Amino acid sequence: MNGKFSKIKIAIITCCVIGLPNVVMSSELLNHKAKATGIMSVDDIDSMDSGFVETAQANTSLEAITIEELRISKLQILLDRTGVSPGVINGRKSEYLKRALNVFSEKKDKLIMLNDNDAIDQLIGEAEQEPFSYYKITKKDIAGPFVEKIPERIQDQGSLKSLTYRSLKEKLAENFHMDEAFLLRLNPDADFDKIGTKLKVANVGRNLSTKVVSIKADMNSRLLSAYDAKGKIVAIYPASIGSAQNPSPRGTFKVRNKAGFPKYTLSPSNTFELIDDGLPVVVASGPNNPVGIAWIGLSKKSYGIHGTPWPSRVGEAGSHGCIRLTNWDAMELAKLVSTGIEVVIE
Repeated sequence: MNGKFSKIKIAIITCCVIGLPNVVMSSELLNHKAKATGIMSVDDIDSMDSGFVETAQANTSLEAITIEELRISKLQILLDRTGVSPGVINGRKSEYLKRALNVFSEKKDKLIMLNDNDAIDQLIGEAEQEPFSYYKITKKDIAGPFVEKIPERIQDQGSLKSLTYRSLKEKLAENFHMDEAFLLRLNPDADFDKIGTKLKVANVGRNLSTKVVSIKADMNSRLLSAYDAKGKIVAIYPASIGSAQNPSPRGTFKVRNKAGFPKYTLSPSNTFELIDDGLPVVVASGPNNPVGIAWIGLSKKSYGIHGTPWPSRVGEAGSHGCIRLTNWDAMELAKLVSTGIEVVIE
């Protein structure tokens, strides 16, 4: 099964799991030639741009960005490029960022503390690329399409033909791995409805290619670590791993399948949303789909690693039992794994 995706159909039992009679990609969502329908091959998913995801609605406050926030955002961008994902780039310190910096320090064999501004400034100054770049809004950007209103209940989302972005602001924020509110604060006078508007954005450019042969998800640290054949870390991702109400299973499992832009089937037997008419609900694909833009199914029935419509909540809020990553991290990991590899949840 390592060569191609198989046709899969998964019933939701305890967590947010997808039903996949087919996988749909939209040319509006990808910057390359895409199929309208059908199961994607490994080559398809490996050629996809992992930068598209769906974020939470932005805070309308446009307070000026502080020097501290600017420093931290530059650090987050640097980590993002090296495979130590900071999650959303938002200029904020957090326990996860501290853990991510510790991992980065181990890889560099140099201790760097999050509260050591001089060391962080030196690290940023030594980077080969500038932390920020500029992007001009295009006619295609403004054309969308967008879905302005997405129902909160999953069963009500079944009436939508696509769960694409709510707005251009969301799409661009996610394209550049940024929190939407931070993007707006970085560009307080920008007109997002005007072609040619110049935006300051995170200069992300992560392009990992080393194959992942094992994965470990740590519930306590809320980290997902991916390893190569020599046991070296390929990538680290912040993760939401179950919750008190819907804990993730502990143990050793295998990757059973993977898919890009999956549809989602809400089963009447799910444990988190009572369906009004008691019938299964199929939700269209897209970055606002409940499992985001990528799915990695595990040998434990109904569980997997996947994206999310709310990347700002990853590592902070719990999940319905599965392992949630930001959409761009989930897509990147899906490119790097093959079916049959080991996944340990502890």
